[in-house]
Amino acid sequence: MSWQATEWVRVTRVGDSKLKLLLLMLCNYANEDGESWYSQEQIASDTEIPVRTLRRKLEELQGLGFIEIIHRTLDSGIKRNSLIRVLIGPAANMADGEHQRPKTGVSTGQKQGGPSAISVAGVNLSHNNHNNHTARAKKVSVNDKIEYSEEFETSVWQPYPRIDGSKKKAYDFWNILNDENRARVIAAIPIFAEQMKREGRPNDKIPHMTTWFNDRRYETVSAPPAAAAKAALVDWHKTAKREQWVKVMPLWRMNMEWRPAWGPAPGKPGCMLPEDLLTEMEKYQIILQRDGRKVAEAAMSDASQLRDAINAAHRAA
Repeated sequence: MSWQATEWVRVTRVGDSKLKLLLLMLCNYANEDGESWYSQEQIASDTEIPVRTLRRKLEELQGLGFIEIIHRTLDSGIKRNSLIRVLIGPAANMADGEHQRPKTGVSTGQKQGGPSAISVAGVNLSHNNHNNHTARAKKVSVNDKIEYSEEFETSVWQPYPRIDGSKKKAYDFWNILNDENRARVIAAIPIFAEQMKREGRPNDKIPHMTTWFNDRRYETVSAPPAAAAKAALVDWHKTAKREQWVKVMPLWRMNMEWRPAWGPAPGKPGCMLPEDLLTEMEKYQIILQRDGRKVAEAAMSDASQLRDAINAAHRAA
């Protein structure tokens, strides 16, 4: 998500350090619509908040009106990762009892005797004078002319297969990348564009560039810059290394949709994903969909007996 969102979190007084960290991480995950699908296990790993505590903190953020949690299930009844939508609005001071639900579209300005506010690209960032927090952001008008670098224009924006999103936000992402990641982006975009063309993907099904940046998809489609031309001729999944598959897993777990660029899906012939990267539950679901419940339960039963035997051996030693 944009830097305006993280600035909004910075000036908002939540009253709890874990809530603040969690809200900041959710803004980091979110796409242009403020939505993300990361698993609770992944969020807990990234924030170092225990899963049980995380669940309680997510409920607290929803109760305060900062996020909306939408639970989802597949037609088969299997639960999918919940959709979490960040509700960006005027900054509040929850520590001082301002427990109002954030609202979008709030006009800028200063109410007499109330907290002052500063507008950043349409997001109202108010801060309480009692806490003496100054929003370090300038107002950006939609009419302001932005000078984009030639490299961004010719090597990033123009070759990307969908350019109807926010160019400025994409440029903000580009500017925070280091030289190594910029090289990866430049190498990845032609490969990604060719994949979209080969799949016949309609324009509205191609992610906006800001979403593509935010999900760091350039890490899963690009080869090292020096080998980019050669990699374009080889299916990515046939040459992907373990560390690249590790980066694929959180992207897959966001909505459990396997992308064609990753080759055959887990459980399908030709899948190159290292099996040990799958959790026991994921293995169970794959066998369940492929072979049915009896086979899946038998496989998990055998695995459980094997683990019990190993644990018993360790205890005896």
